[in-house]
Amino acid sequence: MDVAVLGEIHDGREVARGLAGDAESFGLQIGASVPIDDTYCERLLAGRMSNIVRDTRADERVCDLEITREARIGAYIGVPLTAFDARLYVLCCLSHEQRPSLSERDVWFLRGLSETLIATLSTPTAE
Repeated sequence: MDVAVLGEIHDGREVARGLAGDAESFGLQIGASVPIDDTYCERLLAGRMSNIVRDTRADERVCDLEITREARIGAYIGVPLTAFDARLYVLCCLSHEQRPSLSERDVWFLRGLSETLIATLSTPTAE
């Protein structure tokens, strides 16, 4: 996968809170947001798609999303996270190419990583 994204769902938008990898090639930057209705995450959270989309351009669940074309997304994998303060996040990874080899093992890996992230996100910070 080319980039990992930690998105926070807030006020009807998905806000990029963390990025790792080639975010620029997808047009992503920290703090950028999009209406939740225009995202893969909304469809994942609503149960309209599974955690894995191996070929986004051929998958009728997401091929209609503008972001699929604009960001040239070829594959997606994601898991929802809820922090102790009840904020909702989604950890996802994107690729420009299709990824037919994505499997449930990859979902399990993301879920394991998400547990570490939840602990970090739920730790109070001094402001």
